[in-house]
Amino acid sequence: MCKHTSIPPTDYLKFLLSGENQLITRHVMLPRELSKQVPKTHLMTEEEWRRLGVQQSLGWVHYMIHEPEPHILLFRRPLPKGQQK
Repeated sequence: MCKHTSIPPTDYLKFLLSGENQLITRHVMLPRELSKQVPKTHLMTEEEWRRLGVQQSLGWVHYMIHEPEPHILLFRRPLPKGQQK
């Protein structure tokens, strides 16, 4: 169980529109003390990042580990069909 307050995903959003892969990326900044709980060996499952207190809608995938700043989690998901160009 997470003993920390929930972390809303409001820090950074970016839309990546390229060919077939139209994605939204999101950077979530954890409190630095939580960065010790971020695995260094694998990308986190939804269960793992929710356990850290991250709250966001369904469909987000932890897609990259940014080693210099392990407290910043990088997520992406497909752009909804109605918003694709």
